Amino acid sequence: MQGFAMIDFHVHCYPAFLAKRAVDSVKENYYQVDGTLDTQREWMRQHHVEKSVLLNMATRPDTMANVNRFAEQSVCEEFVPFGSVHPAAENALQEVERLYQQGIRGIKFHTGHQNFDFDDIKNIPLYRKIGSLGMATIVHCGDSAKSPDHLVWPHTVARVIDAFQGAPFICAHMGGIDLNSPELDLLKQMPVLVDTALVIRRMEAKEFGVMARELGVERVLFGTDHPWGDFFRTRDMVENSDLTATEKEKIFYGNAISLLNRINQSGKSV
Repeated sequence: MQGFAMIDFHVHCYPAFLAKRAVDSVKENYYQVDGTLDTQREWMRQHHVEKSVLLNMATRPDTMANVNRFAEQSVCEEFVPFGSVHPAAENALQEVERLYQQGIRGIKFHTGHQNFDFDDIKNIPLYRKIGSLGMATIVHCGDSAKSPDHLVWPHTVARVIDAFQGAPFICAHMGGIDLNSPELDLLKQMPVLVDTALVIRRMEAKEFGVMARELGVERVLFGTDHPWGDFFRTRDMVENSDLTATEKEKIFYGNAISLLNRINQSGKSV
């Protein structure tokens, strides 16, 4: 390793009372951390991770308030939490506005867990609201171990991407762990970013380097899906690729810091 500074753009943490149950709910994981903020913070200190972007998720409308309260309480120098809005919530648009006013600058969707179709036109006003505020959106793409329904692929995103009005949009898992060639071609054409979470399950370092350059290195964010993803293998996949040191630095750190500064509407640098 060349000692790159890192920002992990795909991390999940939970309140201490809930963390063990949440982590154990996914059987295939590496247990490098226990899902709590304190453990994640110590892990970051040990492994040169400067910031973690925490992706919170409201699986039902009635969990939205508690999930977003935890997000707001997690804001600190090390953690950049994204909020979560459930499209079926009557106050979904108001919650986006409230989160923005509280300093939250991103929204996470996982359609399988939240039980909705991402390209349902009923959600367009919600997407427009997010886009109008310049907030970032990240959506789980591809298959899901726990949620076989309501899958999102690049063609799904393409149907609604205009509603986000050019605001930052991230297709997690580089567009889907089992991405096929037509979907990859479409992904290349869309104005979106991707993260590296769990892609080590489908590619090695050489293949990753090729795909990163095809997409555009400036569109790739380092993410691990902690606590379920393997931090070391994901880090080494990037490090051992044929990318230049400058390209690796962009993926590990530079692209993320540029994005975080972009969505910080106060003008204060992250």
